[in-house]
Amino acid sequence: MDELVRSHKLQFEKSNLFIQIYKQENGYEYIKIIQNIGNDVKNSILINPNNLDAIIDTLINFKEEIALNQKIDDKYFIKEEDKKLIINTFLKGITIKDLSLQFRYKEDAIRELLVKNDIEIIEGIKIIPNKWKFRRR
Repeated sequence: MDELVRSHKLQFEKSNLFIQIYKQENGYEYIKIIQNIGNDVKNSILINPNNLDAIIDTLINFKEEIALNQKIDDKYFIKEEDKKLIINTFLKGITIKDLSLQFRYKEDAIRELLVKNDIEIIEGIKIIPNKWKFRRR
């Protein structure tokens, strides 16, 4: 019986992906990807770890080709080149609302991007500059 070593769940709007590492009795490890669509459909694929580099390279190439061939109008999808710019701009002190206006993405998408990159979001705090009161002697 194969032993589960590690598992990671990716949640999307209409489906879930479970990426798992299994160890066989002979010591070899392999990757199993299970996709659940809704409550009914369940697909899985077993991948030899020796083939991962080629699979990843192919997927990256397909991603770039798809991005060039179609215009994405989804306001929840943030382009790769905008992600770093949004993060850097947020870290400079620009609010999420202002970033939404500047980059034309939904506030929820920007907030999700920041959370995925482990950036703490503090909202509702107004920074008031110090007003020094001088007394005359």
